[in-house]
Amino acid sequence: MAALAASVPMALAFLPAAAPAAAAEAPAAAAAADASGRLQSNHTADPLPTVQINGVVWDQLIVGDTVYVVGSFTHARPPRVPAGTQETPRANILAYKLSTGELIQEFNPVLNGAGRTLAVSEDKKTLYVGGDFNKVNDEFHSGLAAFDISTSTGTLISTFRPQFHTTVRAIGVHGNTVYAGGAFKHVNGIKRSKAAAVDATTGKTLSWAPEADGNNAQVWSLQVSPDGTKVALGGSFTTLNGSSNPGYGLALVSASDGKLLATPINSEVRNGGVYGAITDLKTDGTSLYGVGYSFSVRNANLEGAFKADWDGNMTWVEPCHGDSYAIHPTKDQVYVASHAHSCETIGGWGDTYYRDENNTTRQRQYRLTSFTANGEVTVGRKGTDGYKDWSGHTSPSIVDWFPELSAGKYTGQGQGAWDVTGNDEYIVAGGEFLTVDGKAQQGLVRFPKRGASKSHAPEGKGADLAPYVSSPADGVVDATFSPTWDRDDSTLTYSLYRDSDTTPVSTLPVSDRFWNREFRKTLRDNHAPAGEHTYKVVVSDAGGNTLTSESKKVTVAREGDFSKLDSLDNGAVNLGAKHLWTFDEETGTTFKDILGGANMTGTTGVKAGEAGSRSGSKALGVGGTATAVSSVTDGHVQTFSIESWVKTTSDKGGAIVSYEQGGNRDRLLYMTPDGAIHFGVYPGETKVVSSQTGLNDGQWHHVVATLGAAGQNLYVDGKPVASEKTVISAQGFNGGWRLGTGSLKGWPKVSENTPGTLEATVDSTAIYHSQLTADQIAQRHGQVGNVGPRPVLRPHVAGMAVTADGSESVDSDGNIESYEWDFGDGTKATGANANHTYAEAGTYTLKLTVTDNAGARQSTTQSITVTDVPQGEGIMAQAAFKKAQEKGWPDSSLGGAWKLSSPGRFATADGVGSIALNKAGWMSTAMLPKISSESTQVSSAFSLSEVPTGGGVYASFLPRSTASGAYGTKIHVKSTGEVLVFLTSQVGGTEKVLAQTQLPGTWAVGKNINVKTSAIGKGTTNLSATVWLDGQEEPSAPTLTASDSTEEIQGAGSVLMSGYLSGSATSLTNKMLVSTFQARTA
Repeated sequence: MAALAASVPMALAFLPAAAPAAAAEAPAAAAAADASGRLQSNHTADPLPTVQINGVVWDQLIVGDTVYVVGSFTHARPPRVPAGTQETPRANILAYKLSTGELIQEFNPVLNGAGRTLAVSEDKKTLYVGGDFNKVNDEFHSGLAAFDISTSTGTLISTFRPQFHTTVRAIGVHGNTVYAGGAFKHVNGIKRSKAAAVDATTGKTLSWAPEADGNNAQVWSLQVSPDGTKVALGGSFTTLNGSSNPGYGLALVSASDGKLLATPINSEVRNGGVYGAITDLKTDGTSLYGVGYSFSVRNANLEGAFKADWDGNMTWVEPCHGDSYAIHPTKDQVYVASHAHSCETIGGWGDTYYRDENNTTRQRQYRLTSFTANGEVTVGRKGTDGYKDWSGHTSPSIVDWFPELSAGKYTGQGQGAWDVTGNDEYIVAGGEFLTVDGKAQQGLVRFPKRGASKSHAPEGKGADLAPYVSSPADGVVDATFSPTWDRDDSTLTYSLYRDSDTTPVSTLPVSDRFWNREFRKTLRDNHAPAGEHTYKVVVSDAGGNTLTSESKKVTVAREGDFSKLDSLDNGAVNLGAKHLWTFDEETGTTFKDILGGANMTGTTGVKAGEAGSRSGSKALGVGGTATAVSSVTDGHVQTFSIESWVKTTSDKGGAIVSYEQGGNRDRLLYMTPDGAIHFGVYPGETKVVSSQTGLNDGQWHHVVATLGAAGQNLYVDGKPVASEKTVISAQGFNGGWRLGTGSLKGWPKVSENTPGTLEATVDSTAIYHSQLTADQIAQRHGQVGNVGPRPVLRPHVAGMAVTADGSESVDSDGNIESYEWDFGDGTKATGANANHTYAEAGTYTLKLTVTDNAGARQSTTQSITVTDVPQGEGIMAQAAFKKAQEKGWPDSSLGGAWKLSSPGRFATADGVGSIALNKAGWMSTAMLPKISSESTQVSSAFSLSEVPTGGGVYASFLPRSTASGAYGTKIHVKSTGEVLVFLTSQVGGTEKVLAQTQLPGTWAVGKNINVKTSAIGKGTTNLSATVWLDGQEEPSAPTLTASDSTEEIQGAGSVLMSGYLSGSATSLTNKMLVSTFQARTA
C-alpha cells in the first residue's frame, strides 16, 4: 500500500498502463505436485540474460518469438553490462527475441513520449501502441499508432492516425475495432470520456462511448471478452455511465454500444478515485482476472488480485497486501507483478523488515509472485492488520515462485516489476528494477520453463547449513543444521553422508517455506559404527542444484546394539526415530530413550513392568498425576510424528503425550471421556483433529499424530482417521516430551474434572522429526507380533572386488522376502549374493538390509578395504591420485594417510598429485608415517608445470626417513633443462652428497622424470638411484650407487618426498606434478 501513497499521492503519471491480452496461447502443462503436495511452478525463478533498458518498462507483448516493449527509456544495452556502456538508441519502444533475449536491431521506431500499452490484431500482423506521445518517427500520431509487423522492421502505418487529446493507457483489439482507455476527453475532435473505440484500419471514431467519470478518473485497463461481446474496464473512475455499482473502478460494458452490464464483483472489489485503481485486466480465454492498488481501505479495498467469470461473478480473491500492477493468467497459475509484503491471511508470510546497506530499515517486498489459477484456500482474519477483511472468501494458493528483483529509482516510487506476461516457454517481466537475483539486469528479464534449464539453486551457501554433529546414544549420530529455502522448488531434500560414503545414511525431504522455516532441523544416523567419523549435509532441489556443508567430526563410543529389540522397535530405528522409549524396564522410575538420550523420569505412581502390547514386551502404567517426563528439549520442532501404543478403559479421559515448557502445552495427544482421541496444536489458535469414539475399550491401539507440510494428521491402528491440510505448524517453544500433562484446561471437549494424564498403559513411544507417510504408518501397525529377520553378512575381498554373501540371514517366524545391498560407493544390488568391483581403492561400509514376509526390515554393516595394489610383491604403499581433491592428497593404498607439511599447497586432479611451488626458498614435504622398513625401494614419476627460473627446482625421494636423519635421491632441474642427480645422507640438518651425476639430454615441460631409489640393510646401508627421462630406456644399471654406515640413520624408517623452489626463483606459479608413487620392500 505504501509505495503509491508515499511517493505520489495525487500524481499518477508513472503508474503502468494495462496490457491487453494477445490472442490466447497454449497454456503450460501443470508441473506435478512434489512431496509438499503443492503445485510446482511451471517456470523457474532463475533469470535468463535479456536486453536491458535505462528507464522503465510499462508494457510487453509476445508475438511469436518477438517481445515488443514500451515504456520510458532512451537506450538499450546487452545483458549484465553497466549502464552507459555498449548502448543502442531506442526511443520508448523496442523489440527483442524471446528465445535469446537479444535486441532486434532492425525494429527501431521513435516515440517522442512514453509508450504505455500494446495490442496486436487477430492476424498478428498489426501492432497497436498507446501512450503519452504525439509523434512517431517524426509524424504526428497522438496517443495511438499502428505498425505493420509482418516484417521485422515494423513499418509505421501512416494512414492510421486517430488523434487522442492525451494519454492512452489501455487498448484491446477485436475484429476491426480498437478499444481504448485512458485520460483523454476527445478523439478526433469528438467528445469521449476516458473510453473510446476507433476503426482498426482508418482510425475513424466509432460510436462506442462509455463514460468514466469522477475525481482523478482514468481508464487504466481494458479487456475484451473471448467472444467479443463484452469489454471489461478498470481504473480510477468512480462512476461509469453514471453508475457507481457497477462502475466504481470496475465494470463490464457491451462491446457493441458501451451500455453498462451487470458486474456483481464490483459490489466487493471497489478501487477508484484518488486512492486506488484497478491497474490491469487479463483473460485466459475463459475467465477475467484483475489487480489493483490502494492507499485508503475506505476508498479502495484491494491490493491483490481477483478472478471472475464473464458475467461479473467473483470466483476468488487474492488479498495479499502490497499494490499490484499486472497479472498474467495461465491454465494452472497466475503471475502477478506487485510489491507484496504480506500474504498472511492466506497462509503466507507476514510483514518483515531488514536493514539495507545504509542501515536504513526497509520493508521486505516480493515483486513477482505466483498463485494457483483455482481457488483452494479460505481467507483467514489473521494478518488483516487494518486492511479490508476478506475472511471467508475463497483464495488461490501461493505457488513457490519468488524471483528476486531490486527496487528501481526511475519513477521515484521504488518499484520493481510494473508488468508481467508470458507463454508456455517463458515468463517475462518489465519495470524499473536494477538487478535480478543480485546481478545487474535493468528493466527486462526472462524466466524459462521448468526443465528447459536448471531451476534456481537453494538460497545461501553450504557453510550456512552450519551442522552441529553429536552422538547422543550408542550407534547414533545427530547432525543438527540450519535449513534453507528455494525460490522455485517446493521441496528440498537434505542428505547426511558419513565419511567418504557416496550413499546418504539418511535423507529428509523438507517442504518448509521461507516464512515458516524451522530454525534448526536434524538428520540422524541410527547405525553409526564405533570410532571417529566425519559427516556432511547436502541439500538438493528438484533441478539438481546442491549445497554442501562443511564436514564435521564426531566420535561414536560404541556401536548401537539393537539386537534385543523386536521388529516393531527396530522399525522405529530404521525409520530414523529421534526418540524411542520401549518401556521394557521391569522396575524403577527411569525409562531409557535408546536413541536420543532423552530418558524419562517417572513420578510417584507410575508402574513399570506392565504387560505390553505384544508378546514379551513391557509397558508403563500412568494416570492422574503419575507421569513420566524428559528434560531434553527438541526445540521449536514443527515437523514431527508422535507414535504410541495405548490401552485404557477410562471414562474420564486425559492426556497421552504432550510437549511442555512451564505453562506452554502443545503437540498434544489426548482422550476425551467418550473414548475419542484428539491431536491438538496451537499455531496462534487451537487446532484439533479427532478420531472416532469408543477407543477406551481395553484393547491396545496404535496412535500416530503427524504435523508438517502434509498438514495435521491423526492415525489409529494404521489407518488415517482425521486431517486438516491447512495446519502446518505449532507453537514455538523449547519444551520436553511427557507422558500425560499437567492440565488439559482450554483444549476442546475437556472439562475441569478431566485429569491431566489418561489412566492407561503405554507401550513403545517414538518421536520422529519427520512426517511419517500413510504407507509407513500402515506398515508400522503391521509389524506387531512379528519377529524381525536377522541379517548375516559374509564378505570376501580380493583386490578391488568383493563377493558378498547374505544367504545365512534368517527369519525365525517366517521367511526373508528380499535382500538389499549397499556397497558404500553409490552402487546397489539385490539378491542373497552380490558381486561388485570398486573403481577406487579405499575403505567402504558394506550394508545388507533384509526384509521378511511381514515387512520388517533389519540391517547390518561391515567395513571392508579394497586395494588396487598387486598382492605378494612386497608393496607397502601405492598412490595413483585418481580422486580429485582441492586441498591435500587422498590416502595412499596400503600406506594410509599422507602427513603433509603444508596441506594447502597439495592437490590432486586428473590422476596427478601436485605440490605448489609458490614460495621461493621453501620446501613442502609429503610423508607416509605408517610405513616402517629397513630395506625400501621408492619408485615415482614427476614433472614440472613450467620451466624453472633462478636456481631451479629440487625434488627429493627418501626411501628411509627417521627422526634422526634420512637417505634419499635429490634431483635438481635447472632453468636450462639440465638434470642433476645426487645420492645424499642427512643427519641433524646437515646434508652430505654421497654420489652425483648429470643425466644425458635435457628435460622439457610435459616430460616426466622417472626415479627408483632404494636404501637396503642395517649397520651399513646400500643406496642406489636409477633416474631417466621420458623417451629414454630405463637404464639396466643404477645411475648412482653408494654405501654408508652413519650410525644415526641405520634401521627402519618411513618414506618421504619433497619439492623445493630455489631462493632465487622469480616465478611463483610452478608446480611439481607427481603421476605415480610406490614404496615396496627391497
